[in-house]
Amino acid sequence: WALAVRWYTPGSANMSKVKVHQYIRSCTTNRDTARGSKLLSLLCLSLISILTITRLANSGPWLLHLESPKITSQLCTRSVSEIKTVMLVFGTRPEAVKMAPVIMEILKRPDFRSITVSTGQHKEMLRQVLLDFDLQDSLDYELNLMSQGQTLSEFSARAITSISSVISTECPDVVLVQGDTTTAFMAALAAFYAKVPVGHIEAGLRTHDIYAPFPEEVNRQSISTMSTFNFAPTELAAENLRSEGRSQNVFVTGNTVVDALKIMQDRPRSTLISDVLKVAESRALPLPPKIILLTAHRRENLGRPLMNIFDAISAILMGHEDVVVIYPIHLNPAVASSVRERFGEENFNKLQAGEKFSSDTSDKHLNRLLLVPPVHHADLVALLQTCHFVMTDSGGIQEEGITLGKPILVLRDTTERPEGVLAGVSKLVGTDAKVILEWADKLLSDDVFFGQMSNSSQLFGDGTAGKQIVDLLENTRITQGKFEHVSKSVPVKSAPVPQGVYDIVVVLTVWKRNTTESILDMIRQQSVFDRGRIAVMLFQNGDHVDITSVVERWKQSSIWSPNKVDLLHVFSKVETGYYGRFLAPLSVQPSADASFILLDDDIIFGNRYFENMLRVVSEGHLATRNGRFLDGDLNEYDWRRNWAEGPVDTFNEDDSYDFGGHIWAGKMEWLRIAWQHPSPVLYNAEDFWISAVLQHALGISTKRPRCPSPSAAGDVELCACSMKIANTHVAPELGADGIDESQQTRHQAMVTIKEFFNYQTMLTHDHEAERKVAAGHKEIPVTDFSFVKPETTSKFSKCLYWY
Repeated sequence: WALAVRWYTPGSANMSKVKVHQYIRSCTTNRDTARGSKLLSLLCLSLISILTITRLANSGPWLLHLESPKITSQLCTRSVSEIKTVMLVFGTRPEAVKMAPVIMEILKRPDFRSITVSTGQHKEMLRQVLLDFDLQDSLDYELNLMSQGQTLSEFSARAITSISSVISTECPDVVLVQGDTTTAFMAALAAFYAKVPVGHIEAGLRTHDIYAPFPEEVNRQSISTMSTFNFAPTELAAENLRSEGRSQNVFVTGNTVVDALKIMQDRPRSTLISDVLKVAESRALPLPPKIILLTAHRRENLGRPLMNIFDAISAILMGHEDVVVIYPIHLNPAVASSVRERFGEENFNKLQAGEKFSSDTSDKHLNRLLLVPPVHHADLVALLQTCHFVMTDSGGIQEEGITLGKPILVLRDTTERPEGVLAGVSKLVGTDAKVILEWADKLLSDDVFFGQMSNSSQLFGDGTAGKQIVDLLENTRITQGKFEHVSKSVPVKSAPVPQGVYDIVVVLTVWKRNTTESILDMIRQQSVFDRGRIAVMLFQNGDHVDITSVVERWKQSSIWSPNKVDLLHVFSKVETGYYGRFLAPLSVQPSADASFILLDDDIIFGNRYFENMLRVVSEGHLATRNGRFLDGDLNEYDWRRNWAEGPVDTFNEDDSYDFGGHIWAGKMEWLRIAWQHPSPVLYNAEDFWISAVLQHALGISTKRPRCPSPSAAGDVELCACSMKIANTHVAPELGADGIDESQQTRHQAMVTIKEFFNYQTMLTHDHEAERKVAAGHKEIPVTDFSFVKPETTSKFSKCLYWY
């Protein structure tokens, strides 16, 4: 009764609607406890109903959720107001942590009104976060959408329905979402349907692989499409957005996780963390212990990958008696299930209870594995500050750890936060136990390496992202209830490209074959040459053929018209072996998102082949003309296990391989990073090196672009092959010396490279990879393609189709 009266009382508008929600629940739940209480409950509910009707009449629409409501979709029609209503939607703990600085900033401003909405994906952990930031009374809507055993589609349907209801009721001026969760995606879609502007916090993160992570990569790409404001955390994230055609609505603000970190950094340790650290000290010798903070819970790591991670943890603990691993176990039952399966029911129960293992058992090392319940964000920050290094599959913890100067081993094969990898302070180690153990051992035993990975820097901002975001919203004029300046999508005009700065760099190797002019003619006809300024570089490796007249003829701009192409001639009289051509693209000035295409001198390709290659690159893969698997002894082979001259090899999906060759395409930035990790041998296996180093340094895999069949609307101009002369191999020279391939074998080079970069072959991860590739291929005559020109038929008749 008192709560109901307080809610109605003038001046109580800021009272949490969740509290009223909880009071009504208590009324309905307890109404049958005694006969005498029925009348009181009835009066209670009647009073709330009367007051609700009165308040709605006096102050406008307000909706209270007990269950997911039935929705009638409608557009918001607000009158122009000096008060900007910002709706903030989140459902998981990381979202709440990164939203908290924005909410706190909004609450400081009298000309803003916040509406905070939780879908309750991480309900218990969300409450912890709100308490940490003193925001427990700021939650306006708690939708309680989770249900046991739900599917993504079931949760998505409930989320968009319920969030749409809140939007229809509150009519916000902007809806803010954070990151890439299903909550964020559904909230953005609901706002889009209501024609309410969307602000995307932490926009522009990409792996370019729609299934890694799943479904987050599709979620964040889709949110970017609908966003009026893209608040990018880094310049690299902003560049991802610009490369997708967004420019006017991209703002680099830094990451709000740094704001949250700074808020928590000086908080005193809780009793829980103090107790955990005391246990850690009591179980490690010598003192002080080296603490590894472990977090692992991502959907793609559940099951066998998580068990592999704990295989590595067990090995680390057995090899280092001064190490303690602290693992705040996630509330997802599937996480506990994986840990239980790895250690067994009895040991898992001991770990959960914090019981000690006997010193005369083989499990005594598990005394230094501390499983703790999910911790408050302030406690997590305290653990980050205390630990030696971090092992995690979490994106936010990568950012927080790097900001605090902690080395990060990323328990994933890809990351949408490559800034740490590029800076050398995080390593992609995946979930292979041997690889994890190797990198952990290195951090624990090599002080120089540890120091190199401990360089603290402001990769993710200076702690003012929340203020910058609200400033941008505050300084944007509102017209008819909507933010004005980018409320509609407009074509983005590219800025003029400075002379000598290139968007695509094509390198054609000139060796001992007289094929330069015929390949230049194929290059000239490429469909992608209207995409900015192009450099075509002839990289002449040694003085073997005279191409003087060819260079003079192809330097004429008219031969490339209407495209803007510069022909460059790099003549190295010093033999550079197989690797020199991979340095050649770095001799020119690229644009921020430039690509390279590197060609052998014995290949044939269609007019749309570069288009096909760059499509694969845009999806985050190194593209190659052919592909090779490696077996357990590092013997290389294609799925057919032989070369074959014959008809067109068609396949409707891109093939994944360990490595490939003859033509390579990728980002110029990838190539620059690859040369920061040069091959340990330079006499052979350059094709394997570029794939191994990109997988090692950036998590970038190798794919062969599809050559789709006519039944899949295929065009042979998307395809490529090797010339028949490719069958005759001549080894290059390196410096003044020849390469004796009978002594310096290719296989020997590959073994060395594999060990140097800890490369794990595809068949190690997927025994069926070769079979899956083979199943997708079909050979057909080139004449089966529709509308094939005679010159195309003639061109491809010179092919040796090998795989």
